[in-house]
Amino acid sequence: GDPESGAINGNKTRNVYYKLRTHTITQNYYIENSTTKVKASDISVLAEGKSWTYPSFESVLTYNGEIYDQTSVSGDPETGTLNSDKTRNVYYKLRTHTITQHYYIENSTTKVKDDDITVVSAGKTWSYPAFESVLTFNGEIYDQTTTSGDSQIGTLDSDKTRIVYYKLRTHTITQNYYIENTTTKLKPTDVVTASAGKTWSYPTFETVLRFNGEIYDQTTTSGDSQTGTLDGNKIRNVYYKLRTHTLTQHYYIENTTTKVKPDDTIVVS
Repeated sequence: GDPESGAINGNKTRNVYYKLRTHTITQNYYIENSTTKVKASDISVLAEGKSWTYPSFESVLTYNGEIYDQTSVSGDPETGTLNSDKTRNVYYKLRTHTITQHYYIENSTTKVKDDDITVVSAGKTWSYPAFESVLTFNGEIYDQTTTSGDSQIGTLDSDKTRIVYYKLRTHTITQNYYIENTTTKLKPTDVVTASAGKTWSYPTFETVLRFNGEIYDQTTTSGDSQTGTLDGNKIRNVYYKLRTHTLTQHYYIENTTTKVKPDDTIVVS
């Protein structure tokens, strides 16, 4: 307007200007424990002295294809009329699920190796870890047999658990006791089940057996050699022969060794 100076020499006008006093209401959306934003801030400008509120916020957000759940808020409280700039931070946590794979001896909860545990973002395609078909535990060999637990289908919507079962690998050590040149058994077979990969031996056997009231002497063996560690089923046959004695009757002219008839010979057990 006209300057305020000198003598009045005409009409004078001055314009005085005013600006509305406003404050900014800012709401940020952060991944918790960071300043990474999961969505753009909401910013509003309002006149001072007015009643005010922060914008409502979503309990679940999707960011970079991952799901985030709202956890907490911090900042200026939402009270009274607007007297300054206001800021509220809304925090979100990545929704995850745990994929757990156990390795148990079958029919037990004894572990043959440590669990595999993976934390994966919810809603993602997922898979269990691959597992070994053979494991060694306490120096013994275990073969994988079956699995149980949650199916591996679809996207990850909850915690998942699978149990992989293993069975101790064993072999049978069999020792038979036969009359030689037959499959007639003089005593029941000895059968031992032993862990694969271990040092092993056949049972000891008796050199003399009684069977049906008769005496048998051990003669030979046949079958698998007893060497190295146990890598398969093993069989040994132990053979016995009937112990016999010969009864001989001679027929001599007295005071000579001249035979008047052939000897009679009987073999008796």
